[in-house]
Amino acid sequence: EPYVPNANLSGRNLLTLRAPAQMPVYFEAGPARDNTRAVAFADGHCKRLGEPEWQKLKRAYKIP
Repeated sequence: EPYVPNANLSGRNLLTLRAPAQMPVYFEAGPARDNTRAVAFADGHCKRLGEPEWQKLKRAYKIP
């Protein structure tokens, strides 16, 4: 699956983010077979999140 950008960051300066280690920048469009998805964060780290954890993060940052 392709990676999707966080549309909420369009036009924003990433240096102004309050919590870059928690802000998703790119993420897999859908979960993998193991029900996780890769997420790249604004501070540069990447992590595989379980689908429940991803849904919680998605709601918290109002990602469509």
